[in-house]
Amino acid sequence: MASFRWSARLLISLLAVAATIGDPTLAAPASPTDARTPQPAAKPQSVRAAVSIVPLQGLVAPIVAAANEGLPPAREPAVVPVIPPGQSEHGYEPPPSKLAALREVDLVVVVGFGLDAPIEKFLAQTPAAPGRARRVIRFAEAAGLQNEEKHAFAHGAHDHAHEPGKPCDHAVDPHLWLDPLLVVRLVDSVTAAIVETVKSDAAAKARVEKAGQELRARVLTMHESYATACAGFASKTIVVGHDAWRRLASRYGLETVAIADLNASEPTAKALERAVQTIREKKLTAVFVEPQLGERAGKRIAEAAGVKVRKLDPLGEGDWFAMMESNLDELKAALGTPPAGATRP
Repeated sequence: MASFRWSARLLISLLAVAATIGDPTLAAPASPTDARTPQPAAKPQSVRAAVSIVPLQGLVAPIVAAANEGLPPAREPAVVPVIPPGQSEHGYEPPPSKLAALREVDLVVVVGFGLDAPIEKFLAQTPAAPGRARRVIRFAEAAGLQNEEKHAFAHGAHDHAHEPGKPCDHAVDPHLWLDPLLVVRLVDSVTAAIVETVKSDAAAKARVEKAGQELRARVLTMHESYATACAGFASKTIVVGHDAWRRLASRYGLETVAIADLNASEPTAKALERAVQTIREKKLTAVFVEPQLGERAGKRIAEAAGVKVRKLDPLGEGDWFAMMESNLDELKAALGTPPAGATRP
């Protein structure tokens, strides 16, 4: 009898085990790789940007930094220039490695008007890397200057001659970043683009908007500094290394005489003679050269006219504000202010 009861208990145990094996609800706990196990949330990806020329770096970096606040520091700079410091923006051919890096960014800022044509060509032909919704801002479009380009090409601006040393009436000046009021429009566009990139993060969006407003205010303060200083200059004419300063001069009531043309070509003998003649006639005290172009032509003019060589830098080292402040200091030193009680022209 006892043997029968033991056998019955054994049979019941075996049936219970079999039922457990066949019932999926009683199976062993899911492994860590089971699809039903909640996966950790993806880490926020830092915003990365590239700019074609170095002065734009300082106009994009503060806004990108606001977007990335609180994230672990990246190994690479958040904003990189394709054309490195010290290189002229005219005729530079970016190496393949520099262009390839444009696949890995969320925002690219170019100037337009043909200044950064190799970069624009690469962007048109090469998609962004997976996970990067790359946006492209063209400064010329952000500033509302598309019609200038259409007008220039309608008149064949790149296919006709004009007097050496004088700006072509139809050529488009691409040096937009030297006009603070155009820069304000760029800052607005960059802010809007990065807000769109981080729009799913309310805190990051608010930081970006605030950084954009603060940057905008700083640029407007720079504009006021130029407007005030240039209004009081004793002289209004500057002889410059190449025809990069037309927009700045127009904005603040100055006149430029360029040694070289918009593309910074080798100056002609006639252009050098005109510069010397202008300095003598207007009793100027300086000729301005640019670090990226060398000083040989400027020194020849200075020696012939008996004036000093000073520097205006259209590119700087990446800090737009430092570049603009330094250039304003140079203009003040060369152009001076009217004597007390003098009537301004």
